[in-house]
Amino acid sequence: MPVRPRLRRPRSPAPTSTPVERLIHKATVRLMYSIDELVPVDLQFAKNWRPEPLWRQIYAALHTLAGWILIPLVVATLTGFLGKR
Repeated sequence: MPVRPRLRRPRSPAPTSTPVERLIHKATVRLMYSIDELVPVDLQFAKNWRPEPLWRQIYAALHTLAGWILIPLVVATLTGFLGKR
């Protein structure tokens, strides 16, 4: 039987980002997910992540429901639609 050479796993590259950059990225992703769940328009941030425990799924559903109620009210108020006549 011929002997096969052992293949080495390539070394993973050294992380190029600093801990502060990783922290900022993590906070930005969380903020954009929250905005995507709140705004009644699909911003394509929430499609990559879903909450795992049940209580987080319930919170995300309530967060979305609050967005569907509050955002149109805020827009109507800012445009003067709900103003006194």
